[in-house]
Amino acid sequence: CGNAILKFKEAKKQLDDKKGMRLAATENINEECSPFLNSIITASNGIGCFVGIVALPLTGLSSLTGIGTALFAANLLLTTKTCNDGVLGIVSIFKGECLDENSWLDGLSTSSDCAKVLNVLNIKSVIKNPKKLKDLFEIKKIKGCVASIIDYLGKTWNEYKYPSLPNVPFSSSDVYQGGKSFGDPNLVTFDGKAYTFNGVGEFVAVKSTTDNFEIQVRQEEIKNRNGSSSVSWNTGLAINTSSDKLCFYPNKYFINGTQYAYKSNTDLGLQNGGSVTGDAKTLTINANGGDIIKIINYNDALDYSIIPSIQRQGKMIGLFGDYNKNINNDLQIRNGATIDGTYSSLYPTFSDSWRIAQAQSLFVYDAGKNTSSYTDKGFPRALLVITASQRANAEQICKNAGVAAPFLEGCINDVVATGDASIAQRAKGLQDESIVRSFDIQFGANYDKSLLKNTFTASQYGPDYLLCERNIYPIINKSISIMKGFETVIYFASETPDAGLSFNLRKFEWSWDVTSTNLSDRYRFYDPLYYLFETIDSKIAIFDGKPHKVEIKSAINLSDKTSTYKVLFDDVLVKERVNFAIRRYQYQDVLLTPQQDVYLSFDSKVKLYRWSFKSY
Repeated sequence: CGNAILKFKEAKKQLDDKKGMRLAATENINEECSPFLNSIITASNGIGCFVGIVALPLTGLSSLTGIGTALFAANLLLTTKTCNDGVLGIVSIFKGECLDENSWLDGLSTSSDCAKVLNVLNIKSVIKNPKKLKDLFEIKKIKGCVASIIDYLGKTWNEYKYPSLPNVPFSSSDVYQGGKSFGDPNLVTFDGKAYTFNGVGEFVAVKSTTDNFEIQVRQEEIKNRNGSSSVSWNTGLAINTSSDKLCFYPNKYFINGTQYAYKSNTDLGLQNGGSVTGDAKTLTINANGGDIIKIINYNDALDYSIIPSIQRQGKMIGLFGDYNKNINNDLQIRNGATIDGTYSSLYPTFSDSWRIAQAQSLFVYDAGKNTSSYTDKGFPRALLVITASQRANAEQICKNAGVAAPFLEGCINDVVATGDASIAQRAKGLQDESIVRSFDIQFGANYDKSLLKNTFTASQYGPDYLLCERNIYPIINKSISIMKGFETVIYFASETPDAGLSFNLRKFEWSWDVTSTNLSDRYRFYDPLYYLFETIDSKIAIFDGKPHKVEIKSAINLSDKTSTYKVLFDDVLVKERVNFAIRRYQYQDVLLTPQQDVYLSFDSKVKLYRWSFKSY
């Protein structure tokens, strides 16, 4: 067993006091140790077997100070009936399964005699004075004490080996809407405040306080609908992001000064590594910094949404607020003073505060035009007045379209101002435009199913799990964004002797495959950014029907084209690769695009208890 001992010395370096379980040897050590194990099989049952097994880690591993108790606890657990069970305990030791020194001692209620046993079995103490083992034979009630220790060890071992499911609500999610502007125009700020802004001119919609990221909007009076002299809408959007300047109008758009026409299929790269993709109606701008802007073209006006990088929280100004998670201070003028949002505070104080000067403009103008050509400081002429009957009718139209707060009030304004019931669909479209940043689903018969795109039959639900297999798996019903990376945690229990699961992000697939051969299990982890399967030989058995946890963490750095990943199994780090070069072809376009239909898939039948995800 000399090589095995060296392997344990290597494993000792990985010992973590918080989590006692560790992977050890990556080679098959059962064959080389079989003569040694066979000698244990011949030992008698009862106390003789117990002492023999206790002596094993002391004689074979006495140099491994600090890991002795962990090894002892692991093999003692399996000595409950016969010495054959004890041999299984020895095998478990060589498989690297162990508890830390305090994990099984804490909280154990014992008699005075049992306390003496525990004192004798303090491995660190015995290593210093091996003669103390003889004291075992002088304690009359040792068999009862051993039973007490074993019972408690069994409970403790299961708690460590099989992760318990945290006590969380059945389903929770962080679905970020971003900032929205639709209709006449109605705005929903980054923090969720809804208001209507009918200024005419060119304004700062969003401006970063830390870099040059900025979005400006052009708003013009609606003249071809109801002619109320009270409402305007968006007719232009100009964007500055890193080294790129973009400008969009209903009939054309510009990228760094080059004019483009809307077409059925658009896929253009930006200088800063971002992209412009979409079709004749909808374009999505993915900036390299993680900001997303979506523009919807209605031929005479534009609706748009802005989903800034999470790193911009508290670092924004403009019509969409400061993005600090406080809805009460979103309406501020440039000097930082907060207004109450009434008609008199919006016009002209708020509107004039965010007007741009010609020197600040990001727009591309037709010959003879400038920002003054689109400025009307006297608009709106009056507050839009909505009667009770108009409100009731418009509200019903909007609710029938599926519009809810905070988009409902803006939808009502649009329907009344334009006299067009179909305009409610514009509010509904932006209302549904959202990105999931995190979710935490604990499955079961009564969990909240709203986050899932697919449905399952009643027979597939247990009290706290969803029964999944190759053609039955959960699909998330929202877009997911991963500019900087992600973490995902999956709790599952295998129902068959071979298992495999994959975490899929659209074109990307982070896979965790498992095959079982006798006493060893082989895991294969696949990171698509690295474009390579990594094979991991491990000594952990998972086909036991008990919950296990797989955790995948991926950090992505697009600026230097590198990534780092970690894979953990039951909180044990089994694979890590740091700052490797990203090899995936066209990786930027995919990573900068919100991912649709994110899902888990399985090669065999498993119970899925919980799935958590967090993106950056």
